[in-house]
Amino acid sequence: SLGAGPSLNAANRTFQVPRTWAYTAPEVLSGVLVQSNLPALFAMDAWTVGTIAAMIVSGSTESSQSAKPEWYRLQFNERAAVLQRITDRTERMNDFLFELDEASGGFLFRSGWLVELMLNLLRQDPQERTTVRTAWQKLCANVPALAPPPPAP
Repeated sequence: SLGAGPSLNAANRTFQVPRTWAYTAPEVLSGVLVQSNLPALFAMDAWTVGTIAAMIVSGSTESSQSAKPEWYRLQFNERAAVLQRITDRTERMNDFLFELDEASGGFLFRSGWLVELMLNLLRQDPQERTTVRTAWQKLCANVPALAPPPPAP
Protein backbone atom coordinates (compact mmCIF):
# COMPACT_ATOMS: atom_id res chain seq x y z
CA SER A 1 0.00 0.00 0.00
CA LEU A 2 1.45 3.38 -1.00
CA GLY A 3 0.47 5.26 2.12
CA ALA A 4 0.70 2.39 4.61
CA GLY A 5 4.36 2.11 5.55
CA PRO A 6 6.86 4.59 6.97
CA SER A 7 9.87 3.36 5.02
CA LEU A 8 11.04 1.13 2.21
CA ASN A 9 14.40 -0.59 2.15
CA ALA A 10 15.95 -1.00 -1.27
CA ALA A 11 19.61 -1.66 -2.06
CA ASN A 12 20.63 -0.94 1.54
CA ARG A 13 19.12 2.53 1.35
CA THR A 14 16.03 3.53 3.32
CA PHE A 15 13.49 5.77 1.62
CA GLN A 16 11.28 7.61 4.10
CA VAL A 17 7.64 8.40 3.53
CA PRO A 18 7.13 12.01 4.66
CA ARG A 19 5.89 12.23 8.24
CA THR A 20 2.77 14.14 7.29
CA TRP A 21 -0.97 13.56 6.98
CA ALA A 22 -1.05 15.43 3.65
CA TYR A 23 -1.07 12.24 1.55
CA THR A 24 -3.64 10.41 3.67
CA ALA A 25 -7.13 9.63 2.40
CA PRO A 26 -9.98 11.58 4.02
CA GLU A 27 -11.67 8.42 5.31
CA VAL A 28 -8.59 7.75 7.45
CA LEU A 29 -8.29 11.36 8.63
CA SER A 30 -11.93 11.61 9.67
CA GLY A 31 -11.47 8.89 12.26
CA VAL A 32 -14.46 6.92 11.04
CA LEU A 33 -14.07 3.21 11.22
CA VAL A 34 -12.32 2.17 8.02
CA GLN A 35 -13.01 -1.31 6.84
CA SER A 36 -9.55 -2.72 6.32
CA ASN A 37 -10.01 -4.90 3.30
CA LEU A 38 -8.21 -4.91 -0.02
CA PRO A 39 -10.66 -2.61 -1.87
CA ALA A 40 -10.48 -0.10 0.99
CA LEU A 41 -6.68 -0.13 0.91
CA PHE A 42 -6.72 0.30 -2.88
CA ALA A 43 -9.05 3.31 -2.50
CA MET A 44 -6.63 4.86 0.00
CA ASP A 45 -3.76 4.29 -2.45
CA ALA A 46 -5.81 5.91 -5.24
CA TRP A 47 -6.17 9.04 -3.08
CA THR A 48 -2.40 9.12 -2.53
CA VAL A 49 -1.77 8.73 -6.27
CA GLY A 50 -4.20 11.59 -6.96
CA THR A 51 -2.38 13.79 -4.47
CA ILE A 52 0.98 13.00 -6.06
CA ALA A 53 -0.46 13.54 -9.55
CA ALA A 54 -1.64 17.01 -8.46
CA MET A 55 1.89 17.74 -7.27
CA ILE A 56 3.35 16.62 -10.61
CA VAL A 57 0.84 18.66 -12.64
CA SER A 58 1.48 21.80 -10.60
CA GLY A 59 5.25 21.29 -10.37
CA SER A 60 5.01 21.50 -6.59
CA THR A 61 7.28 19.78 -4.09
CA GLU A 62 4.58 19.81 -1.41
CA SER A 63 1.19 18.12 -1.27
CA SER A 64 -1.71 20.39 -2.15
CA GLN A 65 -3.44 18.94 0.92
CA SER A 66 -0.73 20.22 3.32
CA ALA A 67 -2.07 22.39 6.11
CA LYS A 68 -0.97 23.71 9.46
CA PRO A 69 -3.27 23.73 12.49
CA GLU A 70 -5.23 26.93 13.01
CA TRP A 71 -6.41 27.11 16.61
CA TYR A 72 -8.98 29.81 15.90
CA ARG A 73 -10.68 27.30 13.53
CA LEU A 74 -10.52 24.64 16.29
CA GLN A 75 -7.82 22.70 14.44
CA PHE A 76 -5.44 21.53 17.13
CA ASN A 77 -3.27 19.20 15.06
CA GLU A 78 -2.08 18.67 11.49
CA ARG A 79 -4.52 15.80 10.95
CA ALA A 80 -7.54 18.05 11.63
CA ALA A 81 -6.09 20.84 9.47
CA VAL A 82 -5.48 18.50 6.52
CA LEU A 83 -8.99 17.05 6.78
CA GLN A 84 -10.45 20.57 6.76
CA ARG A 85 -8.31 21.48 3.72
CA ILE A 86 -9.59 18.38 1.89
CA THR A 87 -13.20 19.20 2.81
CA ASP A 88 -12.78 22.80 1.63
CA ARG A 89 -11.14 21.70 -1.62
CA THR A 90 -13.88 19.14 -2.28
CA GLU A 91 -16.55 21.80 -1.81
CA ARG A 92 -14.69 24.16 -4.17
CA MET A 93 -13.08 21.72 -6.60
CA ASN A 94 -13.34 24.26 -9.45
CA ASP A 95 -11.04 26.65 -7.59
CA PHE A 96 -8.57 23.83 -6.92
CA LEU A 97 -8.54 22.83 -10.60
CA PHE A 98 -8.01 26.45 -11.67
CA GLU A 99 -5.07 26.71 -9.23
CA LEU A 100 -3.55 23.52 -10.67
CA ASP A 101 -4.08 24.73 -14.22
CA GLU A 102 -2.48 28.09 -13.50
CA ALA A 103 0.50 26.41 -11.80
CA SER A 104 0.87 24.06 -14.78
CA GLY A 105 0.90 26.89 -17.32
CA GLY A 106 -2.45 25.76 -18.75
CA PHE A 107 -1.41 22.13 -19.21
CA LEU A 108 -4.22 20.71 -17.06
CA PHE A 109 -7.11 22.24 -18.99
CA ARG A 110 -5.50 21.43 -22.34
CA SER A 111 -5.68 17.77 -21.28
CA GLY A 112 -9.33 17.06 -20.54
CA TRP A 113 -8.62 13.41 -19.74
CA LEU A 114 -6.25 14.58 -17.00
CA VAL A 115 -8.93 16.78 -15.42
CA GLU A 116 -11.24 13.76 -15.38
CA LEU A 117 -8.49 11.61 -13.89
CA MET A 118 -7.79 14.12 -11.11
CA LEU A 119 -11.49 14.43 -10.28
CA ASN A 120 -11.88 10.65 -10.10
CA LEU A 121 -8.76 10.01 -8.01
CA LEU A 122 -9.55 12.79 -5.53
CA ARG A 123 -13.16 11.91 -4.77
CA GLN A 124 -13.85 12.21 -1.08
CA ASP A 125 -16.08 9.12 -1.07
CA PRO A 126 -13.76 6.09 -1.41
CA GLN A 127 -16.46 4.02 -3.10
CA GLU A 128 -16.69 6.58 -5.92
CA ARG A 129 -12.90 6.88 -6.33
CA THR A 130 -11.35 5.32 -9.41
CA THR A 131 -8.73 2.62 -8.99
CA VAL A 132 -5.03 3.09 -9.59
CA ARG A 133 -5.25 0.44 -12.32
CA THR A 134 -7.99 2.35 -14.14
CA ALA A 135 -5.99 5.57 -13.76
CA TRP A 136 -2.91 3.87 -15.24
CA GLN A 137 -4.95 2.54 -18.18
CA LYS A 138 -6.31 6.03 -18.86
CA LEU A 139 -2.81 7.47 -18.66
CA CYS A 140 -1.43 4.87 -21.09
CA ALA A 141 -4.32 5.47 -23.48
CA ASN A 142 -3.48 9.19 -23.58
CA VAL A 143 0.32 9.00 -23.41
CA PRO A 144 1.29 6.32 -25.95
CA ALA A 145 4.93 6.30 -24.84
CA LEU A 146 3.80 4.77 -21.52
CA ALA A 147 1.67 2.01 -23.06
CA PRO A 148 3.12 -1.49 -22.87
CA PRO A 149 4.37 -2.88 -26.17
CA PRO A 150 2.00 -5.18 -28.05
CA PRO A 151 2.46 -8.90 -27.39
CA ALA A 152 4.89 -10.73 -29.64
CA PRO A 153 3.29 -12.89 -32.36
